[in-house]
Amino acid sequence: MRKRFYAGLVTMVLLLPALGPAELAPAAMAKKSAVKKKARSSVDQTVVKLPGFIKACAAYKEGKYLNAIKELEYIDTHGGCCQWTHYYLGLCYQGLNQVGLAYRHFSWVLSYGRDVNLRRYSQYGQDTLTYYAANRTYGGQGGIAGAVAQSCASGGGGGSFG
Repeated sequence: MRKRFYAGLVTMVLLLPALGPAELAPAAMAKKSAVKKKARSSVDQTVVKLPGFIKACAAYKEGKYLNAIKELEYIDTHGGCCQWTHYYLGLCYQGLNQVGLAYRHFSWVLSYGRDVNLRRYSQYGQDTLTYYAANRTYGGQGGIAGAVAQSCASGGGGGSFG
């Protein structure tokens, strides 16, 4: 009995280095990615159930965009940054004709969002904003070009232009 145990142990010790980390890694990586996926979706699920988020969605549906933005910005800055907050922020800013801000929030959903339908709606929102910005007679603040310039300019600081 002991001989079989030791023979099995020796075989395991000899085969383990032959397998190496590459063969052992996929199982560990699959477990980690499943945990990350669950964590991401749990943030979305938690945010959607927050009373402030529900209140913001109700305010958006009533056309009270400023109230909705106030709630959503608070949620976004206090740990509730997810695809749903950015999508509704984009809708609210679009309702206020703040094209640049709406475009940036829809861009965030397209870059980081996981929900296929939400990404499609965000793309439609961006397309609508682009068409609106190109065909409106007012060319003041809130344009897409201004939003892009502002997001590029906010990447650092401290330097001087010369």
